[in-house]
Amino acid sequence: MEELKNAEINGLLSNYSKQQLAEKVAFYEDLMRSGNVYLKKIPQDHYSVVDLLEMSTGYDKETLSELLNCGFETTANAQSRSIEKYCRHRHLLNLSGQLAQEYQREYQCCSPRVKGNINTNDILNARSNVKNVYPSKFIDIVKKFLEYNPIEEWHNKNSLSAIDTHFTEQDNEKFECNYCKKCLKKKSRKKHLETCKKYKEANEEKE
Repeated sequence: MEELKNAEINGLLSNYSKQQLAEKVAFYEDLMRSGNVYLKKIPQDHYSVVDLLEMSTGYDKETLSELLNCGFETTANAQSRSIEKYCRHRHLLNLSGQLAQEYQREYQCCSPRVKGNINTNDILNARSNVKNVYPSKFIDIVKKFLEYNPIEEWHNKNSLSAIDTHFTEQDNEKFECNYCKKCLKKKSRKKHLETCKKYKEANEEKE
């Protein structure tokens, strides 16, 4: 194996200049940053979103699988998904989006992607052949998300808009915080509540 590896290296060195090899490495690194390279194995101390949810909730795999069930029901001519399953899927996508944004902000690149083997039925049941993985420290982000969105309520269609009670929508597609009156974009609302002092003070008064 080592001899084969050395032969490949020598072949590259004989066929390309140092400049050409540097350009190839730079191109590969750019693919990595953009998330266009799929790994065969999960990097050490990295976990999928479902793994992080399992670690955060303490549920066993079977129970968690039921709580996350968002697959389609397939008949001979069509497939459909209940509103409960749709809501679960939306919550899972929202959490995944938060993790991806935080990873991009912290590391200036896309999180590692691992490619697996699945069949057609898995794809039809909303399962992807590719999953992003994150460092174990990202469990803190998952736990914060679950504070506002308990996984037991993900099936409830009302849970998708629960955060709206803390904001007033403005004409310019901005949302004003009912506590500090700051205007934000829709996607920034949850993050804002984590740092809003007046929101925290209001919650403390209720307690």
